[in-house]
Amino acid sequence: MNCPQCNEFLPDGTKFCMNCGLKLGTILPTHPTPVQGIPQSQPNTYEPNAQSMVPSNLSPQTSGLPIGQALSPLPGGVMPSYNQYQAEGERNFLERIANKIPGYKGYLEKESRRDVDKLHREHLATLLFQLKAPIHTVIRELTDNRRLFEIGPIEKAIQKLEKVENRIRYASYGYAGFFDAVKIREDQLDQLYHFDLALVDEVENIKSYVQKLVSQAGDPKALKTAAQELTSAIDDLDAKFNQRYQAIENPGWSPF
Repeated sequence: MNCPQCNEFLPDGTKFCMNCGLKLGTILPTHPTPVQGIPQSQPNTYEPNAQSMVPSNLSPQTSGLPIGQALSPLPGGVMPSYNQYQAEGERNFLERIANKIPGYKGYLEKESRRDVDKLHREHLATLLFQLKAPIHTVIRELTDNRRLFEIGPIEKAIQKLEKVENRIRYASYGYAGFFDAVKIREDQLDQLYHFDLALVDEVENIKSYVQKLVSQAGDPKALKTAAQELTSAIDDLDAKFNQRYQAIENPGWSPF
């Protein structure tokens, strides 16, 4: 089903819209603003395909080139060099991240590294900020219905979310690390691109858990479980950001 206010797709049984915070069942004005691209005379009959909702570039099997592909010749039968594969891998990372963060152009140029990093962090922090609204709506609904004993796990989750949001948004770095190095090795660039893409994926994962939390608001036991899962996902994001921070401050550092 879709939210009657913002048209966000929501799973069946959802109590609140995770995009605009609307409590489903709320009576809207008699003349709502038309949704762009959907004629008023026709109902929205869009039914998403579950498989199509998962981006193809987020497959867990795409972390590296398959062995057969790595040995495949280029057009004309010419076998590529290792450096050619490295360059292709870098372009692939840049394209995947740029598809999610408009304006992202990588860290190859020393003069723009800090600007690209700030763009990336601001994008992530803004997404996290937007996820707080539906959580606050759940808390208000629980309060109004005197279900105060259920609020604790949710408040813990949103406190962690705010902490990680601020940490990502206002992170500062020294002047002897990755951003100020004259030359950066290809493996260091590759590692940072891995982290940048992984952070975007972690935030998208948190969004799915927020949506689950909203949909389980009517079931106390399921709501508690959803709040714990959300808290765990936020911890994962914090740990991943800490690894990225270490890689920037200490070029050559690796979590492995």
